[in-house]
Amino acid sequence: MMRYVPKEALKSKAEFGKFWRDPAYDGFLRDGTVSPFVYDDHRRDPWVWFGSDNLAPERWRELADNCVPLARCHELAALFIAGKGVKFINEDGSENEQAQARFQEWVSETSEEEFMERIASDLTLLGAFAFDVTPLRGGRRVGRIRHRDAMRVRLGHVDEDNRISTLYWAPDWVRIYNGRRSKKNYVPTEREALDLSKFQPDATAYVKAYKQGRDYYGEPWWLSAVPDAEVWAKVPIYNRTQMDTGFRPVVHLHMETEKDPNEIDKLYDDIVDSYTGSSAQGVFLTFGRKGENVQLNQLERGDHAGELDEMRNNAEKCVVRACGVSPIIYGLDGVSTGMDGASQALEQAVMQFQRTFVEPRQKIITRTFTKLMEADGIEVWDTVIEPLDIIDAKTDVVQNRQAYMRSVTVNEHRELQLELPPIKGGDMLLSQAEGAQAASAAPAQGGDSADVPEENDAEEEDDMEEEDANTENE
Repeated sequence: MMRYVPKEALKSKAEFGKFWRDPAYDGFLRDGTVSPFVYDDHRRDPWVWFGSDNLAPERWRELADNCVPLARCHELAALFIAGKGVKFINEDGSENEQAQARFQEWVSETSEEEFMERIASDLTLLGAFAFDVTPLRGGRRVGRIRHRDAMRVRLGHVDEDNRISTLYWAPDWVRIYNGRRSKKNYVPTEREALDLSKFQPDATAYVKAYKQGRDYYGEPWWLSAVPDAEVWAKVPIYNRTQMDTGFRPVVHLHMETEKDPNEIDKLYDDIVDSYTGSSAQGVFLTFGRKGENVQLNQLERGDHAGELDEMRNNAEKCVVRACGVSPIIYGLDGVSTGMDGASQALEQAVMQFQRTFVEPRQKIITRTFTKLMEADGIEVWDTVIEPLDIIDAKTDVVQNRQAYMRSVTVNEHRELQLELPPIKGGDMLLSQAEGAQAASAAPAQGGDSADVPEENDAEEEDDMEEEDANTENE
């Protein structure tokens, strides 16, 4: 149902925002919600508003630019989601070489690495990604695919068939809503939404992650960490302001003078510049006439810049948890690996992160590639993204030691490393020698039983079996 917009509400963006914000969408929490408003029931613009000012993606990008934990988690997650490349699989598990060659043809204008890097970055930050599809002559449905910045995409309203058939793209939506809509370079351009059921000369696909109640735009999974990210971003600014403007005064200076107010103001500024700041002493300065009583009061400290660092650390932990990045991979301070071998702990953290976080997000990308490949005439059973390897086996100390013991004999080790002569029986590998030594030392752990011959042990076992048999017969 369309909603009537009064003439007064169209005077400015602020007035329109006050009018249009429906109290029913203020959220069930007392302080509202960080989820952006999506206006799809008015026709002031042909596109659906994403946020109360239609700038929700731009605000997320701005927040990531000013919050170190969020920016680092975004880069790490995008790196893992992009992986080492796309791989198309047949039903028997073999690689589909025809599909691999076709995909390289699709991204030939850039590269597979660049294409995957960009869509993984959009998916991580915005919860959605976009790309253009151009067919080839001769009936090929998909000829080239090109990445399109999802932050600059807005969706059109649903049509009569309950489908989104148009999209709108602008190079800078912020300038559009800053009064420059009339500029030709900033007018949004209409594009046709991708529909694989029909032939389109050029179309744009907008792919989003699923979220309940969201029919238009995708939202990032770290959305709940927006307040914590804002807290983290405010603390460094506060500390910087304290350094630039000076700390709270700790000294009270009273001067007797008969100067006029203008001269007193200049004198005040000169003294403040000399005695305040990050590298000077704080001073609280007052003026009065001769004979006036001067009362000194103790000044309580009001700047707690150092104490805010703890608040910033707690906010960082919350942001990392909300982004889903493992604290070990992120390198969070105070996180113990719980193991003597840091490489093993890191390997387990990477495996858990890959299985529980990365692969579900990669499915959003791979199922789209599967649909495109089938629309282009090639049947594939599945599409996967090869996982990223962050542990190099060549530099792993434990693996190097194990490989050395499995490839070098005892005598070779004695000659090359210890510079000792060979010994009898030294032709076996170091790993075999270590296993034999462990097996021979195992009975000795039982105490005196190590000195008893194996034959005596066998005779004692036979005697015990005979006694048990006699007891049962009786």
